[in-house]
Amino acid sequence: MRDQDFKAQLLPLLECAMEEYPHISRLRSIADSDAETFAKCEPGFGALGNALLKVEELSTFRQGNLQYLANSATSTSMWDLAYWLIELATLTQNPEAALEDLFTYTETQKITVHHVQPLAGVFPEGPQEPQNFPNGVILRQADGIPNIRLARRLTQERVGLPMPICCYALTKEHRYTAPQLDGETIKNDHVLGSLIDTRQSAQHLEDAALCLSLSTDVKNGVFGICRTFVPDLHTPFAASLVSWELLPSAQPASGFPLGQPEITEGIRLTALLDRLPGADAARIRVPMRHLNLFGAHLSSVEKALHLRVALETTFLDKDNRTELNDRVGLRAAIVVGTGLEERISIKKTIKDAYNAASTAVHQGIMEEKNFKKLPPAAEICQKALWGFLEHDGLPKDKDWFQIETEGFAPRQHRG
Repeated sequence: MRDQDFKAQLLPLLECAMEEYPHISRLRSIADSDAETFAKCEPGFGALGNALLKVEELSTFRQGNLQYLANSATSTSMWDLAYWLIELATLTQNPEAALEDLFTYTETQKITVHHVQPLAGVFPEGPQEPQNFPNGVILRQADGIPNIRLARRLTQERVGLPMPICCYALTKEHRYTAPQLDGETIKNDHVLGSLIDTRQSAQHLEDAALCLSLSTDVKNGVFGICRTFVPDLHTPFAASLVSWELLPSAQPASGFPLGQPEITEGIRLTALLDRLPGADAARIRVPMRHLNLFGAHLSSVEKALHLRVALETTFLDKDNRTELNDRVGLRAAIVVGTGLEERISIKKTIKDAYNAASTAVHQGIMEEKNFKKLPPAAEICQKALWGFLEHDGLPKDKDWFQIETEGFAPRQHRG
């Protein structure tokens, strides 16, 4: 049980140590014991550390408490624990709550971490509060990430970050039970579970970004430059350095605002994508990725290439015959158009853009007059993807035969 008297004794020591933050030396000798290290530290820090050494509930930290951070691990010593406690109390200006977080962790052994993907070049326009997606992803303003150290680095310090300014971030929370010792060996099921969850978590973050992109102007894509895992502010962790997973380099053609209507539509599209079976979801992500890249800060030739791939993967399925532009244009007209004149216009728009993109890809240059043909075709592709998400994913061969002979109509959902 928690010793309330001892907790009351820790509070004034913590408040004293807070006055030394952030000037506490982060250098320490690995060879030294915690007691030897605390004897060499600043007086307030040392006094708090020695008091923590006497708390029986914290005994696992005396030899280093091994904790998994989803895709890596760290050993948190008593020195690390004392520094985390001081930092948390200082950043939140609430030493009582910091002590409460510490003892809650010792009782539950729960580790909370966040998978974070900052979004490049997207600016807030409207909502300040976090926005929840149906696949568990949360869209937050960057200064609201549940790890104050990372939030400050993204929005204030920005030292050593491999990314442009990021005002929004996608996050996903994961909770783990601290690994248990089986004799001298740590059970591996916690590690395996974390690795599987990491891959699925990354896909959920990408899905949210792609659906946000599908809800905005096709001229600007939504991109995460990198991803990382960080411990929750309230979880005692030694990890102070952030290990970034760099994503394929891309950023929007220009900065643009993201308002509540686009976010609401992105959430709706994410629910539709999340409902699809695995193979169908994987198929439709291909044109979604390339349409998103049409809105990247790339050369006009590269944009043309991505649009061509987006059109082919949206409107073709195992169809490699000649006259692809005619087939793509016809199918786009049937799916998106609502009347004969509109369908004739759509078919011409798609064919003109497809031919311009093909010429640019083969010649390596794109004239301005030809590039102007691409955005209208991208908007048509975007509308078609909306419809396919609502109607059970991309059509297959037999579906296209029915569409071409009977017209486009919702197919039966698979459940």
